[in-house]
Amino acid sequence: MNRAKLGYRKLNLQLRQFYLLSKYNKEEQNNSVRVEEQKQVLFNLLNPFELFSKKQKEVTKERYVNKYLNSLLRSASNDTVYNVKLNALKQAGN
Repeated sequence: MNRAKLGYRKLNLQLRQFYLLSKYNKEEQNNSVRVEEQKQVLFNLLNPFELFSKKQKEVTKERYVNKYLNSLLRSASNDTVYNVKLNALKQAGN
């Protein structure tokens, strides 16, 4: 899979997940750890080197952020998993 398609898929999944998380946690959004982690993942994906990367990140430094990034990479790389997650996020948003 080319890097542009992979980057688009990672960003698409993360934006949808962050939107749903912030939609359902409006009252708790200011102090939610999960929202902050997802926001950090989104900011990391805005870096082109991270967005178009095909390498797994080491899970030593920023543990949960890197786990989310690795999960996004695996989901975006597999067509079936990507479509299932995308459909689930679309249905949850309605």
